[in-house]
Amino acid sequence: MAYQIDDDGTIIRTDDHNTDNNGGNNTLTVILILLLLTAIGFAIGFGVKKSELESISQYLQRQLSTMEDNYYSSERNREATQTKLDKYVMRYSPIVIEDIEVGNGDGNDNMETDYGKRIYSSRTMYLKPQIRYVGYKSQDIILKVKLYNSYGNLSTGDSSPSGYSYSVEKYVAEGEHTITLSGWGNSSKGHWPSGKYRYEIWYGDVCLATKSFTIY
Repeated sequence: MAYQIDDDGTIIRTDDHNTDNNGGNNTLTVILILLLLTAIGFAIGFGVKKSELESISQYLQRQLSTMEDNYYSSERNREATQTKLDKYVMRYSPIVIEDIEVGNGDGNDNMETDYGKRIYSSRTMYLKPQIRYVGYKSQDIILKVKLYNSYGNLSTGDSSPSGYSYSVEKYVAEGEHTITLSGWGNSSKGHWPSGKYRYEIWYGDVCLATKSFTIY
């Protein structure tokens, strides 16, 4: 698995780059062929001597060799940087969150609006995030949650940890899984006004993921 840090500081998993590496090699080959064909075309069109054509071909091959050296050097640097980042992720975060969906339900785990569906203000009660994650090992962890309301303010209550809306202890398993976190809100329908909202899921001082969504 490979990971990167997004512009907002969130850790995300990226696709394997093997395909990209092959694509880079193919691109260099295509460039050489095009350059050689172009040189041959000019040679035929302008009556360039064979010795001159050979010189052009040798020059183009040297240019391609330089391009290949630069490409492989860049790939080595990228792979080294990615390895360091992966080690950083595994050191500071027991899981990597790949996706968050938000649902709306009551205080008894009954869903009024299923995860990922459009949420209407008149039906809102407890907003509940469901996360899809990749875990490194099976263990109990504490996740801290920030919920920013339609005014852009952090939603807090009497039991909120400092700087967060709430925290929740969850068992996470090795591999890719989905878990649902506790809801935040009220059992009376119409609790949340329409507008833009944002969830942030934290582990320690690391923001694992963010999710912006709209209540209509």
